[in-house]
Amino acid sequence: MRPDTLHMTLAFLGDVERHRLPELQAVASRVAAVPFRISLTRQGSWHGHRIIWLAPEEVPAPLDLLQTKLCAGLRSAGFQLEGGSYKPHVTVLRNARSAPAEACCGEGLGWAVDAFRLVESQRLPDGASYRTLGEWPL
Repeated sequence: MRPDTLHMTLAFLGDVERHRLPELQAVASRVAAVPFRISLTRQGSWHGHRIIWLAPEEVPAPLDLLQTKLCAGLRSAGFQLEGGSYKPHVTVLRNARSAPAEACCGEGLGWAVDAFRLVESQRLPDGASYRTLGEWPL
């Protein structure tokens, strides 16, 4: 994965009509949360070992609250969220040839979270492209 593609999704909306972007930005601007630190200590794979991810052992309370507030605001504004229960993770490798060995992370990868973003993704032949449409400090 390219460093500029690493991210942790809080809410996945799928395709959103362009005229609704100001609504999305307004919802995000009303979310109040505190900065926090997360440690990605678990690894795993999905889709026949083709996607390798890192995740926290437990979801930090500030991340859980941020995600809950954001999703509640989005639903209240009439946005449909895709996906099931929230499983925070960072995809680190796509099209892996095999599953990772059991232990990889040691003390984990520490990440200081002090903002969240509204990001538009686009699939391209050589991978995904991401464009920031808004950013809000915690």
